[in-house]
Amino acid sequence: MLDLVMMEQRPLILGLSGSLRNSRFGAGSKKLVSQLSDCRDELELGALLKREAYFCVEEFLEAGKASGLSFDEIYRKYQGRRGDRGLSNSEVALAAGLWGALRGGARVEHISLDSVFGNRSSSAGIVQLREKLIEADGILVSGPVYFGDRGSLVQDFIEFMRTDPQVRSHLSSNARRKAYAGISVGAKRNGGQETSLIYQLLDMASLGFLVVGNDAQSTAQYGGTGWAGDVGTMAKDKYGLTTAIGAGRRLSEVVSLLSSGFHKRAQVRPRIGVWVLQDKDGKARQTTEDTLFGQRIREAADIGIFDFTGQSPRRCIACDICPTDFGPDEEYRCIIKNPEDLFANFHQDLLGFDGIVLVGYSAADVSRVVSVYQRFIERTRYLRRGDYALSNAVVLPLVFEEVGARDSLSLRMLTSMIRHHTVMSSPTTINIWNGQLLNTSQAQASVDQFIADCRLLACGKQHQESAAASPQYNPIGYSLSAEKARQQREQWSAGRQAAPLNS
Repeated sequence: MLDLVMMEQRPLILGLSGSLRNSRFGAGSKKLVSQLSDCRDELELGALLKREAYFCVEEFLEAGKASGLSFDEIYRKYQGRRGDRGLSNSEVALAAGLWGALRGGARVEHISLDSVFGNRSSSAGIVQLREKLIEADGILVSGPVYFGDRGSLVQDFIEFMRTDPQVRSHLSSNARRKAYAGISVGAKRNGGQETSLIYQLLDMASLGFLVVGNDAQSTAQYGGTGWAGDVGTMAKDKYGLTTAIGAGRRLSEVVSLLSSGFHKRAQVRPRIGVWVLQDKDGKARQTTEDTLFGQRIREAADIGIFDFTGQSPRRCIACDICPTDFGPDEEYRCIIKNPEDLFANFHQDLLGFDGIVLVGYSAADVSRVVSVYQRFIERTRYLRRGDYALSNAVVLPLVFEEVGARDSLSLRMLTSMIRHHTVMSSPTTINIWNGQLLNTSQAQASVDQFIADCRLLACGKQHQESAAASPQYNPIGYSLSAEKARQQREQWSAGRQAAPLNS
C-alpha cells in the first residue's frame, strides 16, 4: 500500500505520439508502459524496440506490401490492426523517451494522437486527452518531420490546447507549472528534426509550458532527433535513441524539481541575473531596471543587473577542450586570459543564479545599437563545457523590438540558452512604435510569472539538494577532448580525495 502511495506521488509525464502509423492505442498504450517498466537497462530496451519495430514491418508485409499493393491500399488494411503490438518509428522514439523518464523517477502514460484527431478520432478520445493533460506534470511529444516542421496530428494537438477553454484556463492559471520536451523523427540525419523541435519549443513556451531539451548525457540539444525513413528503421538508430532517452530523462528531472517545489511551498528568495547584451541609448537597461524589475520585484527576489554592452568580450577561439582545466565552477578556466575580457573580469558574477534574463534591443535602424550579444553567447561555450555551470536556471529572453526591426533575437536567445541545460520560459517581446513602449503590462506579467517559476525551481532544488548530481559535459564528436577531459577529471578527483579535510 505504501509503495502504491509513493508511486502516485511521483510526477506524471504524458507521452504523445503524432504519427498516422501509430501501432499502440487503447489497451495497447497501457501494455506499452508495462513493457517499458520491465526493461532493466538499455540492452533490454533495445531488444524490445527492435522486436516491436519488426512486428510493424511484418504487418506492412501482411497488409499487402509483399504482394505489391499500392500504399493507400496497404494503409487501409494496416489501419485494421488491434493496437496492442508493434511500434511505428515515432512510437519507437517516444518509447525510448518514456523509458528515460521512467528511469528518472517519473510515472508515464501514452496516448496516440491518431486516436484523438486522426482516423480513430472520437469524443471519448478528446475527453481523455483533456483529462490527462490537466493531470500531467509534463508532456513528451514525438512525431515525424514534414518539410522541417511537425506533422498535422501534432499541429491539431497544439491547436486543441490553444482553443479548448478548460486546457487554456488550466495552462494560464495553474500555479503548478508543467514542462515540455519533444522528439522528432526524419528520414535523414539532417532531415529537419531540429527546426521542427525549435518551432515546437517556441509554441509550447507560448502556451505556458516551461520547455527543455535533452539532458547532459546527450549534450543538451533541442530534444530527441530520430533518423528513420522506411517502416521499422528507427530502432536501428542508436544515436537517435540516445537523444530520445535523454529528452525523457531531462523532462523527468525538471518535473521532479517543479513538483518538489510545489509541494514544499517554502519561502525562497530566488537569485536573478539580468544581463543586458544589446541596447540603444540605454533604453532597454533603463526600462528593465526602473520598471520591469523595480521595487516590487526586488522585494520578492535578489536582482543583479549587469549592463555588459560597454564591455569587451573576446571572440571564442574554439580550443581543443573548453575549459582548459578541470575544476570547480568558481574558477575561471577559459584559455582566454586577456585582462580586459568580459568573462575574465565577470566570471563569478555569472554563476549561482536561479534565473537569468537576457535583455536585448532590436532596432529598425541599428546605427545607434550597441551589442556584445553574439560574442557573449559564443564565449559561454566554456560555461557549457565546464559541466553546464548554468544548469537548471530558468531563462527569460526579453527583447525590446521596434516595429519594423524584423529581428530573430528572441528565438536565437531561446535556442542558444537551452543548450546550457537550462529551463526556458516564453520569450517576451516589448514592441516599440515611435519611441513608445506598447505592451509593458504584458511584459510585466511575464516577469511576474518568471519570478514565480524561479522560486518554484529554487525551492525544488533546495528540497532535492542532497540527492542532486551535477551534470557532466559529454564531448560527443570530440575524441581528443573527451580523452583529455577524462584524464583531467580523474586527476582532479584524485587530488580532492588526497587533500586533508581542513584544506
